Amino acid sequence: MYNQTDISKLFRERCERKGFTQGKNAAQLCMTYSTINRWENNRAEPSALVLKQIEDLARGLGEWGKDLLHEFFPGEEI
Repeated sequence: MYNQTDISKLFRERCERKGFTQGKNAAQLCMTYSTINRWENNRAEPSALVLKQIEDLARGLGEWGKDLLHEFFPGEEI
């Protein structure tokens, strides 16, 4: 489904599109800044539950998020 580098890219891309900092991205996921930072720097990976939250947030981007869904969650219905 994905590799750890994909998760880093997904987080960076989402932050850029929404104009978020890592801290704001973390708050939206109810995570700490350091957790998000570890994911973005490939030192840890999110759980399946968090990946589902991330997928839902990408869906919330509407048209902006369609390419993210295709790239990072292939096979999921959009």
